[in-house]
Amino acid sequence: NLINKTETEVADKVYFSDETYSILVEGMGEVVKNNSKLREYFKKVSVQVGGKTGTVQTGGTENAVFCGFAPLEAPEIVVSCVIEKGQYGQEAAYAVGKVMETYFALYGENIG
Repeated sequence: NLINKTETEVADKVYFSDETYSILVEGMGEVVKNNSKLREYFKKVSVQVGGKTGTVQTGGTENAVFCGFAPLEAPEIVVSCVIEKGQYGQEAAYAVGKVMETYFALYGENIG
């Protein structure tokens, strides 16, 4: 059931050539595909996922960051997670994987 619908507004855009975009998407797919821990977190997602791990340092604390999107070929969902004092970006990927797993199980691909 739809709980709330919010109109969105694009604040800004970044333009890439088709070649650059393809390289970025392919690379982000490889991040998930080639990391055994990330592969495990996304194995129940019914479509291929792209993503990027990161560690953000603030005040001497390392915070885990992961941003993922799916399906890789035609993204319709983006999920980000930040874990304060999480240290490693791949640790934040677990929550992103669970959200995507639920999303695609409930709605399937291309609900949009």
